[in-house]
Amino acid sequence: MGDDLQTVGEAWKVYDRWLEDSRVALRPESGELDAAFRSATRPVIRQSSPKALGDFYLLAFSRVAGAKLVTFDQALASACEKAGQPVVLLEPLRAG
Repeated sequence: MGDDLQTVGEAWKVYDRWLEDSRVALRPESGELDAAFRSATRPVIRQSSPKALGDFYLLAFSRVAGAKLVTFDQALASACEKAGQPVVLLEPLRAG
């Protein structure tokens, strides 16, 4: 992420700002999440990839929540599109 890389402390400050923003809502995990997560991981069931697990957790969570996933990650956006999950792929801002 180059110059946009943040420390953990800086990331917590961003998170805290999100919590103060009235446009942001955090949702608790649904009881349906486990089944949706297992279903989402079927395409990579034979792979060993911690990143894939994180991506498919986000896909499953957004599906169960009825939310559109917003990401900078092209691979995650592609996985969402293949699964029929609404997704918005953002372009990173360029400094300068």
